[in-house]
Amino acid sequence: MPGFQDRLPEEEVDRLLAYLRTLEGPPTFHRTPSPPDPAAVARGRALFRERCESCHLDGGRKPGVGLGFEPPAPVLADEVRRHTPAFIARQIREGGGQMPAIGGDLTDAQVADLIAYLSALALESGGRR
Repeated sequence: MPGFQDRLPEEEVDRLLAYLRTLEGPPTFHRTPSPPDPAAVARGRALFRERCESCHLDGGRKPGVGLGFEPPAPVLADEVRRHTPAFIARQIREGGGQMPAIGGDLTDAQVADLIAYLSALALESGGRR
């Protein structure tokens, strides 16, 4: 990595490269999620209110401003369009950036329900904030 060899110890460069290799490729913008099962959306909405809404305002429809995040927590309806369900599931389970890992104790079905709810938001909003 030109430019970093003199600034970061080799061990840090290796850790950075290992992390970068775990990232998904470039985001797929304007991905249209498939219409989710209404029962899964309802379960996901309830779980979202319990686990996510303290940071992601208005059910994930608005950025999380006023919570001390810089930059604000993202509009989740937009994020579902940018990333695959696998990426969103990993973000829920493991966190990343400012987001803490919140899904370590969630079942696969619960994570799928959260993704169904977020997909419904994306379809409902049409990408508008």
